[in-house]
Amino acid sequence: MKKRPISVWVAAATLLAVPLALAPSLAASDVTPKLLALLGGACAVWMVLAMEGKQPPAPRLFTVSLIALALCGIASTILSSDRVLSLAGSEWRRMGLPAWLACLALAAAIPAVVGGDPRRRRLLLQAIAAAGTLAALYGFAQYAGHDPWIDPALYHIGEGEWRIVRPPATFGYVSYFALYEAAATFVAASLALSATSRATKIAWNCAAAAMAMGVIVSGSRGA
Repeated sequence: MKKRPISVWVAAATLLAVPLALAPSLAASDVTPKLLALLGGACAVWMVLAMEGKQPPAPRLFTVSLIALALCGIASTILSSDRVLSLAGSEWRRMGLPAWLACLALAAAIPAVVGGDPRRRRLLLQAIAAAGTLAALYGFAQYAGHDPWIDPALYHIGEGEWRIVRPPATFGYVSYFALYEAAATFVAASLALSATSRATKIAWNCAAAAMAMGVIVSGSRGA
């Protein structure tokens, strides 16, 4: 059986690390660790792809779309009334131009990383679903009152009998958590449907159920 290239492992590690990255010493909503993981992962994937040599080209429309999105981000920053904010992002969200371009760069690398190989594609999907499952388990712990890293007061809303818990898991904000879980639920369900062994099928079904429950526990109307 042909070994998977290093680039697919780097891409999978990035897809796993970005959703789970957090720094307990920072505020719950500060996504700086995710930005660093995203920037580092996007750079690492392209460096490894360059070392591996020629890769299959991405679909033309896909490439043109990503270039257009990158140009829109650059133009928005140049024409912004606050270029520093547009470049660096807000203090908590960090979604400035570098984060935008890193997301696009990582997306652009996926066709080359996968190369039409279903085994590589499945590995990337497994990384997405695994990150969602681990985040869901952390969200359940937060909901139950067990959080070793983030001050629970930051995600308890209201007072007295009206007080509710809205766990953000590793995402810094509850809606980010819920939206990721909503998408990753279907990734896990797809992995379960295509599993070749009973044990794997059960595992991914359980993961999908956990993430679906994570959406409910979050209390996010948007998700």
